[in-house]
Amino acid sequence: MIPDSFYYILISIVIFSILLAWLKSGTIFNPVSFFTIWWGSFIFISSINLVGIRTPRIGTFWVLLTALALYSIGSVTFLKSRSSGHRIEPVFITSHVTGEENFLLKIFLYAQIVTTVILIVFLRKSIGILSSLDAGTYRFLVYTDAGIFEGHKLLLNYYIRPSVFTAMFVTMAGVYLGSIKKKYFILAVMNIFIYSTVILGRSSVILLIMCSVIGLAYMYDSGLIKIKKRYVALILVPFIFLVSMSVFRRSQYLANKSGMEIVARYFIWYLTAPFSAFDYFLNTYREGIDYDFTHFRSVLGGIEEFLEPLIKKFYPKFSQINNSSYSIIAEFRDFGGPATHHNSHYTMLFTFYKDAGVIGVALFSYFFGALTSSVYNSFRNNTHLFNLIILILLTYLSIMGTTRWELMFAWPWTIIILSFLVTKKFIFEKKVQI
Repeated sequence: MIPDSFYYILISIVIFSILLAWLKSGTIFNPVSFFTIWWGSFIFISSINLVGIRTPRIGTFWVLLTALALYSIGSVTFLKSRSSGHRIEPVFITSHVTGEENFLLKIFLYAQIVTTVILIVFLRKSIGILSSLDAGTYRFLVYTDAGIFEGHKLLLNYYIRPSVFTAMFVTMAGVYLGSIKKKYFILAVMNIFIYSTVILGRSSVILLIMCSVIGLAYMYDSGLIKIKKRYVALILVPFIFLVSMSVFRRSQYLANKSGMEIVARYFIWYLTAPFSAFDYFLNTYREGIDYDFTHFRSVLGGIEEFLEPLIKKFYPKFSQINNSSYSIIAEFRDFGGPATHHNSHYTMLFTFYKDAGVIGVALFSYFFGALTSSVYNSFRNNTHLFNLIILILLTYLSIMGTTRWELMFAWPWTIIILSFLVTKKFIFEKKVQI
């Protein structure tokens, strides 16, 4: 039974965080508002048990509120108003030769085309495998030695995935700021769709949808973009793709349900089951017996994942920190309702807690909020491609922290590194007076 006091505190945190952030930044379109509304909504939904998933215990909800409050405090503390009289200006490509398109930008386009060709090769292979396997079995085998990337995992981890995601972020930000032609972004979106089809996964399309909306919100607030009907129509394309894949993957478990009912129920399950999983972890595993605190290594686990092949050349017995997390989250857990299993999402607080317990939840939430606000301040006062990319990425990571801490994987780190190199070395910008 969840006490009424919990709901009073939850509502108070959300309302006061939004009001304080609004007063400090001068706008409702800020990282604090996005974070508290999203997290507050799904914490509330989790507490009322809409789809039959086991409700977390009250002790777990207090930990969730601690994270919500500390992120908000950290973010609001460092939030600043836009510099007086400052106006965000469009950013344009500086050509290496006057009047000619940036040559290095063309290389960036060719690299995307190479990625497309490689993905099509794997797509043809995946169609052949899917003809003899059901969707669940195929998805289970995707990253195994018998799966679609058999013998090509290095290609996947160090070229395909970084290329697909980085191109999406760079071209999206470039289109928003008027510095990159739309054809680059269209090609990047096409690669996202092909990649998602090959792995039969939705996360890359969810990334595309949410980051597009987040970017639009920030640009709308800056006054550089007006929301038009065609933008909504364009966002519907990946959304329809996402719905179709969800129905295809889940229809075998909910055969008597309509497509929209599957999506609605699964959407709620996907975004609230992690709270139940986190509750399971807190009440099942004991520090010093089942696991040991990892002291910052889990939060930065994606760096180890990225460097693991190199490290193993010098230290063959090296085991990245994520392996100790996988041993906990890889087992199937029965949550009831439409969720017969749950094996990957324990919220970002699982990672924070595994590093340093409740203190880790409080500290990392605070510093994550502070970091996001600092990037937001940079974007508002000196807009350029790179800080827009990082702002969109950090906002996405904070929102989707309701599912898991994505920085425990290599892909966000590769986006940060490659986006910096691409925007600073391949794409040179200049501000123009308007």
